[in-house]
Amino acid sequence: MQIEPLSSNRTFIYYLMRRSMRYHSPISASCIFDITDTLARIDRDRAAGRKVGLVSAFIKATAICIEKYPQFNQRMFHNMFGSPRIATFDEISCNTVVGRQAENGEAILLPLVLRRANTMSVEDIQGAIRHYKTAPLNELDAASQLQQVSRLPRWLIRFLHWRFRREPGFLISKVGTYAVSALPHHGTGGVASFTPTSQTAFFPTTLQEQVLPIDGEPAIRTTLTCTITGDHGIVDG
Repeated sequence: MQIEPLSSNRTFIYYLMRRSMRYHSPISASCIFDITDTLARIDRDRAAGRKVGLVSAFIKATAICIEKYPQFNQRMFHNMFGSPRIATFDEISCNTVVGRQAENGEAILLPLVLRRANTMSVEDIQGAIRHYKTAPLNELDAASQLQQVSRLPRWLIRFLHWRFRREPGFLISKVGTYAVSALPHHGTGGVASFTPTSQTAFFPTTLQEQVLPIDGEPAIRTTLTCTITGDHGIVDG
């Protein structure tokens, strides 16, 4: 048997999940969306020279959704005595991740915050994602931030999460107001039913072909399964 301590990166994630489970009550709903027409639109736009993709279109759609339902842009915080309070953010910013490979071959996830995603075009979002996928790691702020986290002592990691729980201004300076996580894959059949998130989050999981009624007739359509998770205390608490 081998026992090893968590790395600083994994310790940071551990305290994130611990904080989420202790101070928030996630509630989830899984939906199936018919995206056949959306995929056709993406194909037409690409043929016309526009640089767009399903993920960038999905992020734009979620930002519009948050704009229409502002209660999902709220977040629960707790003061130094543990009393809960709700912050409503003035911006709609998406916090997502981009998969990369480090120089040592390790698979890493880089956080990408799209500020005011509701005002960005699909092409702008796609460009930001592409930049994070292709630019040298030493040119990306997220990569340098990960290196800083890896050097933090554990007591400071706990202190940072204490500030995340208490200070809306500190949190918004570091991350977005909602999250899009887990990129979809074709035919996996996966459904994200629960996650200990502390903010509104969208989890697109699987693309597949299904027979659906269209104008009263069966038709083969491409669907996207997505789980939407929010804080129970904010959504209907």
